[in-house]
Order: sequence, then structure tokens, then C-alpha cells
Amino acid sequence: MPLFYDYDQLFSLRQYPSGETRLLFGENYNKASAQHIISAMKTEGHVITAAHVRTWADLMNVIVAEGILRHLHPGSRANRTWFIPFLPFARDDRRDAPEQGNELQLAIELLRTRLPNVAILDPHSDVAGQLAHIPQRSVVNLYRLKGWIKPETVIVVPDQGAIKKAQTWLGEQPYVIGDKSRSTEDGTLTLRGLLPGSVEPGALADAWVAFVDDICDGAGTFLGLAEFVKEYRPRRMDLLTTHGLYTKGTEGLRAVFNNIGTLTPGPHVTSGVARATYRELFDIAEFV
Repeated sequence: MPLFYDYDQLFSLRQYPSGETRLLFGENYNKASAQHIISAMKTEGHVITAAHVRTWADLMNVIVAEGILRHLHPGSRANRTWFIPFLPFARDDRRDAPEQGNELQLAIELLRTRLPNVAILDPHSDVAGQLAHIPQRSVVNLYRLKGWIKPETVIVVPDQGAIKKAQTWLGEQPYVIGDKSRSTEDGTLTLRGLLPGSVEPGALADAWVAFVDDICDGAGTFLGLAEFVKEYRPRRMDLLTTHGLYTKGTEGLRAVFNNIGTLTPGPHVTSGVARATYRELFDIAEFV
């Protein structure tokens, strides 16, 4: 098994009064512990460092951190992987107007040229699939192992755009599809109800129901579709996403869903969210 570290375990950021920052290795440890980590990196083979990237500043700090590790452990590029679970730029994957940028493509170019090996998790955009990644089916398989999804659980795929990804793991799992659209101009969300998938919406009656998707942001889609599901009186409703940003908090979600599960919780998570771990995921994950 590879060594698995969290970026925040290894690095800390010092900020000077004038605003500049400096990234430091090992300040969270005493000197002996830091040296032990360096020695382990040199002798234990493959090292995976998980880094949570939310902004361009976060990404640049990861690139600086790679330079530090390269200096501490020369010649180790092939044995080092940066695991960046949530790639935030994946929602800016196309230029819809001349004045817009394409942040995702720039991020991909930086990651490919500045880091030795990069893996991301269940990317929102097919464009981000250019990078090595753990697909959504691995995440769902972990949730199955944890008992969060049973063979009889009826899945709600939130919209028809999510079907392509879901079909890689649904198999015999019964599912229905949310009928929704979002305006590309102002982001207005329109929810129209539920569409048949492998089963009719009537199969939701007295069923264990789980909403499954890659991202929960403000949760408007899930809360809105939950109202349609409630009409069938399900036994329970769960919300399982890979990346739980929960930008409007979790209080409203906890009032609706029996279990809220994620792998990558955002900074807005306070309580009431079940978290699977990256170590659990890496035990079963495939990379594509």
C-alpha cells in the first residue's frame, strides 16, 4: 500500500504583514517527526498526498509544495501522486462568450506540466477526464460496501445529463430520473417532476430512496426533487454525493434526508454528514 498523507499534515502557510505568503514543510511536526516523514518517502515507495483545492491560490500552493518535495526527495517524481479530489474549475469547462475564460483548460495544463502524477475524483466535466481520475462507479461501490446503498435501493438520478455517468454503475439498480433544466443565462432552476428510468416513479412507494450525484452545492435540485419523491411516501430518503459542498449549510438537508453521505465535504459542513474516507476509497478504487 502507498503512503497516504494529507497536504495540511505536511505543509503550513505563513503570511507576512505585507500580504506575501510562504509555504513551509514540517512546521506541524517537531524536527524528528518531519525527518521521519522524509525518510519514509525515500524508502516506502509510492506516496499519495491529498490536497483540497478551492481557489487558484490553493492550486499554486500545491505547485510550490511539489517543488519542496522534489528538493527533499530528488528523483522521486515517478513515485509521487497528488490527489486533488475536487477540481473546482471543472464547472468552467467551456467558453460561452468571448469575454469568458476557460479556467479548466488552464488548470489542466498547469497540473500536467508542474506535477509528476495527478489524480482527481469523479470530475464534474468530461473535459476534466483528460486527467487520471477515480470514476463515480468507484465511489458508489464504496457506498455499497458501507451499506449506504442496498441492492433494492431506488436511485434518483437528478437529471438526464447525469445518466451517462450513472449508467457506468447502475447495473441492476432500480432508478428514476429527475426532470429539470437550468437556464444558461441566469442559472434559474426549473423542476418538473420525475421521469421513468428502469422503473416507474411509482416504485418509490415505501422504498429506500437515494439521490446520487457528483456534487451537492446549494442543494436546490435535491430539495426540490425530494418534494416530488415525498408524494410516493418512501420509507426513507438519503442524499449521497461525491463532493458535498453544502454551500447553504446542512440544516435544511437534515430535515429532509435520513442520511447525508459524502467523500469530500466542503467548508460549510458542521454536523450531521456521514463521511467516507479516501483511504477506504483507495482500497477499492480504479483509475481511468
